[in-house]
Amino acid sequence: MDIGKKPCSCKIIVKNTGGSYTLTVIDKLEILDTIEGEIRYFNDYYRKETGLKKVKDRMVRIIAVCDFIKKQNFTPVFGHLKKETKYGKSFISTVQPFLFPETMTNKPEEYKTILKEKSGNFDDNWSLVEDRLWNKLYTKKIFPEYLQTARDSGTLWRDFEESKGLMMMMYNLDYYFNTILTGSTFEKE
Repeated sequence: MDIGKKPCSCKIIVKNTGGSYTLTVIDKLEILDTIEGEIRYFNDYYRKETGLKKVKDRMVRIIAVCDFIKKQNFTPVFGHLKKETKYGKSFISTVQPFLFPETMTNKPEEYKTILKEKSGNFDDNWSLVEDRLWNKLYTKKIFPEYLQTARDSGTLWRDFEESKGLMMMMYNLDYYFNTILTGSTFEKE
């Protein structure tokens, strides 16, 4: 669980076109610095300055991951976190296998066997964090350098698990403001 307050800034022109209003985004939405935050990791709660720093760090990683995902030629917008929509597959079913293929096994016993075999016998190609193995070769091949440590440490997985709704929203934000909102018309009542 993480809670934070982030002010935003955006300039939108609302034009009266007779019987309706038309919107035009003039200045792209800018998310400003986080001003308040608290976060929980397992049984530990972080509030005040420590919580604020952890929420800020998570937001930086989420924005970086979203920028990275956008370069992969997935859909420009996701319609739902878990369900397929007219825009295509859900955010989770598209993004999770790409970012974290190690989490996609349907055979928990197979995973436990690999974990047991690797136990105490890891080479430089694997990272074990909180009973989860991360393939460092996959990380190095797919991820930009600035995200590799966060992925191999399990931090990106924790961010995804705990904030996938926020991650999807951040992914969709530019599309919403630049494509949907601009040119939208609202009828007068």
